[in-house]
Amino acid sequence: MKETIIYRVHSNNIVFSLGMIVVFFFVYQIPLNAAEMLSAFEQGNLNTSTGGFFREYESDRTHGPDYQTITVDNSQGAEGTSACLSDTVTEGNIYIMYYANPDRKVLIPQASGANRMSFYIKLPDGYPLANDYNFHVGTYTRDPINGDPFQNGDHYYHYFNITGSNYWTKIVCNTHPNHQVGVKVDPGNDPVPWGYYNGFTRFYLDMQPQSPVPLPWTGYVDEIKFYYVDEPENDDTINSISCIYFGNGRFQIGWHGNSQYSHNGHRYEVRYSNTPITNANYSSATVVPGGPFRRTPESVNFMKAGFTINNVKEGSRYFFAIKDIDSGIPYVSKIDYLVNGSTGDNSPPLPPVGISIGIE
Repeated sequence: MKETIIYRVHSNNIVFSLGMIVVFFFVYQIPLNAAEMLSAFEQGNLNTSTGGFFREYESDRTHGPDYQTITVDNSQGAEGTSACLSDTVTEGNIYIMYYANPDRKVLIPQASGANRMSFYIKLPDGYPLANDYNFHVGTYTRDPINGDPFQNGDHYYHYFNITGSNYWTKIVCNTHPNHQVGVKVDPGNDPVPWGYYNGFTRFYLDMQPQSPVPLPWTGYVDEIKFYYVDEPENDDTINSISCIYFGNGRFQIGWHGNSQYSHNGHRYEVRYSNTPITNANYSSATVVPGGPFRRTPESVNFMKAGFTINNVKEGSRYFFAIKDIDSGIPYVSKIDYLVNGSTGDNSPPLPPVGISIGIE
């Protein structure tokens, strides 16, 4: 297959995607399926290489103030790294903003050409699940060519429902947000004509509900990156995927279907493998027991699969795929997870052999 190249030209105000043209400006190229790290925090600060920065946001009018202090923790990191963002909360919850430029509403260059955003988060053991979601990634996207440079753009939410663990939880946002602010219908897959990630100006991470664990408490974020997957996935009825690891081989895969306003009633299957799963080899991966999975009874559109894999070792990577078996869409949606970075292990012992469903 021919490799596609994106050429980017950056200034403080513009991001262009050009064809095969030689340009004598600040230009670099990346393969379309490459990952571009926004921040792994290994440099010891909260800034990024393109001038962006992370900071606390404490003026939330929807559920009260969030008093917090963010810094870099040099004692741990996801994916085998040694540093991460640390957020100590003294009132409320984690609410972290990322700005591409401290003075202007410019585009995030790392997002241009991407169709995925992923990161790791670690919450205190015992942080509770909600019915539908307890965390959302808020995004802003505007037309990168004709959009108003003084505006952030359209505002969307990606909803997640995650609980605390001594291990890292991986988060994947695709091109199908669950909600558009001010619009109470399904935004749909890739809801803007310019390409959802191409117009990113800022985003934030917002935990809810208020004070679910004793204060103060600390959460961690790491390995924030944008990337492109070139194999088709089912972004229509599978979105907001998370992988929580609890230790001793116990995993929970969570996802949402469609939007926050109507559930599809579909059945889903989950499979896993020690090697990458594709649409072509999905049927050869191991089926997770307990399925098919439907939305949890108390939710609008949240699904989860809890299970145990034997003999999981630190440094091992596992690949998971979700298939909507009622939609007629042939593609699967994927997430992978590197088992690394425990701060303890309080999960129950493994069963003797094989793979078994976990107790949720």
